[in-house]
Amino acid sequence: MQSWEKFLASIDWPGETGDSPDWQAVESALGLTLPSDYKAIVEALPDGVFRADFRLIRPDGDDYLGYSRYRLEDMRQWRTSEPERFPYPIYPEEEGVLPVAQGAGNAFIFWQVVEPPTTWRLIVTDEEFTHWSEFDGGLVDFLVELSDAPSDQPKFVSQASRVAKANVSNSTSIWNRFPLRNGPPSDTLDELAQDFVPVRVEEHDWTGLRLPRDYVTFIDRFGPGRLADIEITSPFGPGRWSMGVLNERPVPAGSELTLGSRAGGLILWGTTPDGWSCGWGVDSDDPDMWGVVLVEPDFTQFEYPDVHSFSSFLLKYTSPDEVYFFLGRNSCDRLRKWKPADERW
Repeated sequence: MQSWEKFLASIDWPGETGDSPDWQAVESALGLTLPSDYKAIVEALPDGVFRADFRLIRPDGDDYLGYSRYRLEDMRQWRTSEPERFPYPIYPEEEGVLPVAQGAGNAFIFWQVVEPPTTWRLIVTDEEFTHWSEFDGGLVDFLVELSDAPSDQPKFVSQASRVAKANVSNSTSIWNRFPLRNGPPSDTLDELAQDFVPVRVEEHDWTGLRLPRDYVTFIDRFGPGRLADIEITSPFGPGRWSMGVLNERPVPAGSELTLGSRAGGLILWGTTPDGWSCGWGVDSDDPDMWGVVLVEPDFTQFEYPDVHSFSSFLLKYTSPDEVYFFLGRNSCDRLRKWKPADERW
């Protein structure tokens, strides 16, 4: 019995099996032969998480990388200004790191691609790529160690069952998975908007609307509009500038996200021209404790970047001193330039 077979036997998963990708097509598109233990696990288990934290990347058709393609580009661009942050080559460079899974707190788990695939070891780093650690072993070794460690979390849960459970009850917020590592969100509105010209000084009637104070103040001073390439909506805005309209968008089946103001929900406040969304994760009765969440266009992936407020996120995003590539997107206009919605577009 091979090591991956022993691991799967220890999981004792009674549910549905996984996918059967066309591995030849996947590997041809990737330009690599993937480890056989990884392929066996993908076929044996459905999409899901190990010990509530570790989730494998899985091919979508013949596309292995999917969203991770943007993350790799993010790393390459960041490396141009801070090469010391990336101590390893990046795929497809020789012996580069290739994403294989996502871990707790948005940690990234990579393979280091060396020949043959049976020798690929795992390398783990945090979402800001500040700390890297090498694991002395491959994927199955890592999963066995993770599975054998004392934990009150199940060894494996399918993503479908997690989504179904979330749809039944939002009493446990998904945002609880992201601790406030640097304290609560901070209000940096004065610094953000010091050069903006108010287009209105108006106190709207916010009765019945629970939203963060820095956002409320921003809308009262400036209304909706565009900062850099992010369109900021308002509860009082018309058409495309309406927060209400933005939050009526359908959420695809299979997404962990639920739009709404209940615990565990997501309230959207902004969009980008290429379809990304900005919102708050509702994890507290106090809106000033909500952090900004960044969501990719199809709502299957999201980031909760170090818990930023509305104003602190925009300040960092538009700062010339920060290398902050929003969700791994290609380079875009990040100048701190404000354009009100009522100006000619």
